[in-house]
Amino acid sequence: MRRSPFARALLILSTIRYAVSMRVAVTGTTGRLGREAVQILSSKGIETRCLLRHPIDADVTPSIDKDATSPQIAKYLSTLPGVTMVKGDATDPTSCADLVQGCDAILAMHGPVKTKALQSLFRLLPESDPIHSRSVNYVAVQNLIDAAKSSKSCKRIVRVTGKGEEPTAFFTVLINMFGNMAKAWNYEGEQLLRACKDVDYTIIRPGIMGRDNVPTGKVM
Repeated sequence: MRRSPFARALLILSTIRYAVSMRVAVTGTTGRLGREAVQILSSKGIETRCLLRHPIDADVTPSIDKDATSPQIAKYLSTLPGVTMVKGDATDPTSCADLVQGCDAILAMHGPVKTKALQSLFRLLPESDPIHSRSVNYVAVQNLIDAAKSSKSCKRIVRVTGKGEEPTAFFTVLINMFGNMAKAWNYEGEQLLRACKDVDYTIIRPGIMGRDNVPTGKVM
């Protein structure tokens, strides 16, 4: 069964118990799921703190269209009620601490940017690079866990990874070869959450993202 990004976002948000006064931190703000989640949270009157790697560009036209750029989407989301943009990067511990300040839960929907297949195959990108899958799928998760533990309010992390995180699955091996070990580091990031005793967590592994016009019911 495939679901549209909007339906997937609703499913993810259903794992959080809403309260009128709650505040949610979001990573992966302008991604296909992130943008839908922020809109839903805003529509429900839930205050949201959204992590952005770049400041809002005053010169771009705000848009939420499917072909809109990340700066356009960020600017649109920043205008929604209850939405606060926080400049920073999930691979930076200080950014994560700032993001979760006063929040009750974290929606961790970030993921690595697409890199060149040959770059991954020949291991040309250092694991310490901020865009490497280790930094994004593992280090960033540890940063969010540490930030949640250090805060006085954040009690829950919802982490969205993906289909095929099992280490020996064929799809996993293929993606690891050409995606800087993205699936392997996603799995290790999940393991960090499973070992965490101080913060509640939910791990969601959605399948392949469907088109916007894919029905939300069962599809043969």
